[in-house]
Amino acid sequence: MAQQSRVLREVLRAYAYVVLWMAVSSSVILFNKWLLAFSGFPYPIALTSWHMAFCSTVGVLCVRGLRVVKSHNMSGHDYLQRVMPIGATRLFQRALVVHTLVALYSAGRANSNASVRAGTPAQRRTLR
Repeated sequence: MAQQSRVLREVLRAYAYVVLWMAVSSSVILFNKWLLAFSGFPYPIALTSWHMAFCSTVGVLCVRGLRVVKSHNMSGHDYLQRVMPIGATRLFQRALVVHTLVALYSAGRANSNASVRAGTPAQRRTLR
């Protein structure tokens, strides 16, 4: 019975964090909309950079300072093997999106775009 109570408490705590995250995220979105549309703030990239820096700082404080979340203390080898392929895949996906946008806005690029897309499975296979 004590085990079930502890599990229920952890589940409710996780749900509370998710609800808090959604509420804060919604308020940030609405504030950013007001700031960019009605306040006349002309720097959307700076606003995004500030938001990313703030989120990174809060994340580091929650993991290392307040110990709200357990730290994994991953070795460098594990990090390179488990985390870096995800980042490399994301970078490749973003490059593919940029290439596709360029192909859409410039004439005669369909063959080049098709060749990049054909290489996607090979890129993913090499990153694993």
